[in-house]
Amino acid sequence: MQLASTTPKSAATAALGKDVGLWIDEHRNGPAQLSYRQIARILAAETDVLVTREALRQWHVEFMNRAA
Repeated sequence: MQLASTTPKSAATAALGKDVGLWIDEHRNGPAQLSYRQIARILAAETDVLVTREALRQWHVEFMNRAA
């Protein structure tokens, strides 16, 4: 159950057991090269965290900026 004070990003990271930005990067740049819409569906199915594809794109950009 997600607490009101928990952000979707932190809830997703906790549910996945790894940084959600890294998880997104693995799906975007893996063999399947999934779209943000496809990744959002997978995230919802695996974690019950519902986010927009734009939120995923932003989290991915933030992850890439940290990695650079």
